[in-house]
Amino acid sequence: MTTPPLLVITRPIERSQKLLHFCQQNDFACEISPFLKIEPIADISGSLKKQIKNADILFFVSPTAVEICSQYIDLYEERKTFAAVGKATEIALQKQKASPIFSPDEGNDSESVLKHSFWQQNTGKILIIRGENGRAFLGEELAKMGWQVDYADIYRRIETPPDPQLFARLYDYSGKIAVVLFSAQMCRLWLNAIPKQYAQKMKKLLYLTVHHRIGDILKQAGCEEVICCENEQAMMKILKNQWGKS
Repeated sequence: MTTPPLLVITRPIERSQKLLHFCQQNDFACEISPFLKIEPIADISGSLKKQIKNADILFFVSPTAVEICSQYIDLYEERKTFAAVGKATEIALQKQKASPIFSPDEGNDSESVLKHSFWQQNTGKILIIRGENGRAFLGEELAKMGWQVDYADIYRRIETPPDPQLFARLYDYSGKIAVVLFSAQMCRLWLNAIPKQYAQKMKKLLYLTVHHRIGDILKQAGCEEVICCENEQAMMKILKNQWGKS
């Protein structure tokens, strides 16, 4: 019997339902080993409401930022302009009935956001709603354009150690293996966790990422097959075309 392809998912299970469904539909084996968990920052309700009141634009860095913010704020009631880092975050805002919303036509990072004509045609106060210690690039660039920038850090990413036996199982697996990585932090955690005796095989796995920065980290570490995808849907399409059922 042919050994099925194996997909390694390194983010929390609640963020992995589409990938899990994909595995079930395409007869992929699956390893779930979250390297990060998300924890809302306590006692932010009062300060978040004040920050939102003072802002003209609410910018969300991820679907997680939308979901956690909506636990404290009814976004439907906010008479603001909403901005999203990418289409997945825009969809999360739509689910909260936030309006109006804009996001990049292509891409899902700060560089893509800055290409939108909105920033050159307007000015005002923007609140960037994000995770703790988030990337400052967007805010710095908008400040150069004359925007007043504030940050609301509403969640933190907690690093979690991988299953000690994960890499041994991957080393012994006889089928094809793909690993999906959704952030640079997750990528570094993965690389740093690999025991030396398994390093060579781990470099030969297929890695799928959502940004060239993650891909660059993998390539610099010696990983041989790295594909940067626009989004999760593109990842699944590649896996199905390469290894899916005929």
